[in-house]
Amino acid sequence: METDEETETIDLTGATQGGLFGIDFAPSGKRGAPSSSRAAVAERKRRFVAAQAEIGEPPAVADPERRARCETSFVAFAREYCMGTLLAREPAPRMVEYAQRLEAAICGTGLTHVRFPRGAGKTTWIKAAIAWGVATGRLRFPVVFCASADLAGSALADIWAVFESEPFAEDFPEISWPIAQGGGSAQRWLSQTCGGVPTKIKKTARELRLPTVAGSKASGAVIRARGAGSSTRGMVAGALRPDYVLLDDIQTRKDAESVLRTEKLSRWVEQDVLGLGGARQVTATMASTPIRRGDLSELFADAERHPEWKTVETPLVIAWPKREDLWARYDELWRDELRAGGTTNEAATAFYEAHRAEMDEGGEVLDPGAFDPRIERSGLQHARNLLLAQGREAFDAEYQLVTKSAQAAVTVSPALVASRVNGVPRLAMPAGTVRAFAFVDVNAAAGISWSVTAFGPKRVAAVVDYGRWPGDGRRLVAQNVPTTQMQQEVGRGVAHVVDHLLALRLARPNGRAARIDAVWVDIGWLQDTVLAVVEGRERVTGRSVRGCKGYSNVYFEAGAAGRHVVTPGPGVNEREWDGRRWLAQNSDLWKETAQRAFLAEPGTPGSIALYGSTARAHDEFSYEMSSETLEEKLDSKRGTIYRWILKPGASNHWLDTTSGCFAMAAWHRVYATDEDVARSATMPTAATPRAVRRARSAGLRRVAATIAL
Repeated sequence: METDEETETIDLTGATQGGLFGIDFAPSGKRGAPSSSRAAVAERKRRFVAAQAEIGEPPAVADPERRARCETSFVAFAREYCMGTLLAREPAPRMVEYAQRLEAAICGTGLTHVRFPRGAGKTTWIKAAIAWGVATGRLRFPVVFCASADLAGSALADIWAVFESEPFAEDFPEISWPIAQGGGSAQRWLSQTCGGVPTKIKKTARELRLPTVAGSKASGAVIRARGAGSSTRGMVAGALRPDYVLLDDIQTRKDAESVLRTEKLSRWVEQDVLGLGGARQVTATMASTPIRRGDLSELFADAERHPEWKTVETPLVIAWPKREDLWARYDELWRDELRAGGTTNEAATAFYEAHRAEMDEGGEVLDPGAFDPRIERSGLQHARNLLLAQGREAFDAEYQLVTKSAQAAVTVSPALVASRVNGVPRLAMPAGTVRAFAFVDVNAAAGISWSVTAFGPKRVAAVVDYGRWPGDGRRLVAQNVPTTQMQQEVGRGVAHVVDHLLALRLARPNGRAARIDAVWVDIGWLQDTVLAVVEGRERVTGRSVRGCKGYSNVYFEAGAAGRHVVTPGPGVNEREWDGRRWLAQNSDLWKETAQRAFLAEPGTPGSIALYGSTARAHDEFSYEMSSETLEEKLDSKRGTIYRWILKPGASNHWLDTTSGCFAMAAWHRVYATDEDVARSATMPTAATPRAVRRARSAGLRRVAATIAL
C-alpha cells in the first residue's frame, strides 16, 4: 500500500499533471496562479531539493579493528591508507623512525625542524601525517606553506587524494562518503546535507574543508595552503585558529643565495607564522634541505640562534663503504661511459654487480630501496651516482646536509665575547697599549653609540669604554619630525657625545692620565649635517675629530664616492669631494678583524679584551658584537665579496663602532691586519731605501711602522 508521501514523490518526479511539480498550469489567458498554489509549489520544490541534497547516514566502518590500530599509530595509518597515493613502497627502518618523530610532533607541542636529503620523501611523509592528524581529530586547522602558491596547492591535492582513496573510504566513511556523494562537484557539495545539516565541503587550491558530520572527529576540519612570505595576519576559520604549521622547503635557490631574502624569510617565520595560533602556541614542523652555507635551513638548525627549534637530521649516506679502491674503479667506468655518450651506466653497473658484496661492506644509506631499478641495483649505488653527477660540494649540501664553509668564515658567540674580560677597570688602558681611539655611530632609532678602544704595538687591543646616548632605549630623533628639526637634534647630539669623549681621562699603567687620540664619527646618515658638526668641533677644540664612512670591500677597492683617494692604505684612506674631506674604511675587513680578535686569548697578539672582571656586565655589548656572522668570502670579477648575515632582530651598532676603532688604529699606524703581517714576512729584515720605497708603493707603510714599534 502506497503512503501519501510516496504518492507525493511520484507526483513530484512524474510531472504528469501538466507542470514540473505536479501542478496544472493556469487556464489560457490567465497569468499566474492563486497565492496558495504558488506557496505549495515553492514548498514542494524546497522538499524536492532537500531530498536530492540529503545523502543519508554514512555506511558502517568496514574494518573497525584496522581503523582502531591506524588511529593510534601513524605508521600503521600510512601503510594501510597511503600506499599507492603518497607512498610508493614499504618504508625503510630509518623512515619509520622519522614517521614516529612526526607522530610525536603532531601529538605534542613545540617546533620541529626536519633536515633530510633532497628527494628522500620528508615532505611526502609530512603530508601523510597531516591526513592522519586531521582524520583522527588531533589537528583541526593545519596550514601548509611551500616555496610557491603552486607547490602549496599541489600539497593540498596530495592530502585530498588520501581522503578519496578506497582503503581510507572503507574505514573512515564519515569523511569519504560525503566527499564521494558530491562527485567532485563544488555545486553539489554546496547544497549537500547529512542528517539535515550542511556538510560544507570545500576543495580549492588554497583550502580544504572536510565534511561536517555528527560524531566525526574530523567534522569541519580545515586545511589551508599558502606560498612562503604570504600574508598570515587574521588567518581564522570561524572559531578555529591554526593549530599546526608545515613549512615545506620554503626557500628557493634565489632565497639561499641572498642574505637579504634569507633574513626576510626568517623574520616572516618568526614574527608571522609562529603567531598564527594567537594565545595558543602553534605546533610547527619545518622540512628543509640546505642549499648553501648560511641559508635558511642552516639558520634554523643553529641551536644557538634558534634554540626553540628541535632539529632532526639524517644524511643520505649514513656510512660510506670500506672498499674505496673498488668504488674508485667504479667512478672511472662511470665517467668513461659518460664521455663516450652513454646514459645507461652498463659497464659500471656490471662491475658493481660482480663485486657487490665487497663494495657494500660497511656502507649504509637512509633508504636502501631508493634507486632507479633500470640502471641501478641498490640505494648505495644510487648515492654514488648522485655524488658523481652533482659534484662533491652540491652532494654534501643537498644530500649529506653539510655545507662548505669558507676558510675565512668567522663565528663568535655572545658568550665568547663576554668571556674576554681582562680585569682592568673601566677607563683604564691595560699594559701593552699605548694609544686610544673612539668611534661613534649615529642612528635615529637606537641613538648615538660609541666605543673607546686602546691599542698597542704588538696588535693588542682592549675596549676601555662604550656607551649610548640618550640611552634607555630612547630614540635619538622622534618619528615624523620635520627635516630641519631632525638635523638640529642630530647635530646637537653628535656635538654632545664628541665633547664627552674628548673630555675623558684614561688611566695609563704608570698612573699618568691620557686623553683619547682621535674621535671619528660615522657619516653614513645625514652626511652633510654630521660632517659640519665634526669639522666644527675639530676647529674649536684643536683635537682630531673626523668624519668616516664605511664601504663594502668591493666598493672600497673601487674607490667609489670620492673624486680621488688621498694617502691610500690597507683598509682605510682619505677621500675628497667638492672641497670636503672624510675618511673611508673597508667595513668588511675591519668587522672581520674585530671579530677574529675575540678568538684570541686576551693579551696575545691579534687579541682584544673587555674591561672589568664580570662577563655578565657586557651582555648587551656581546650580543651586538656577535650580531653578524661572516659566512663566506666569494671571489668575483669585482673583487672579494663578503657574505655577512645579521641575526634576525639583532642590532650591530657596537660591532660597527669597535671595528671602526680598528680602522682608526690602522690609520694612525698602531695596528696591522693578519694579512698585513703575512705580507710583511716577505719584506727584507734590514730595509734598504729601495726596499722601503717598494713597500710604500705596495701600500705597506703602516706594516713597517707597526713592526718598528
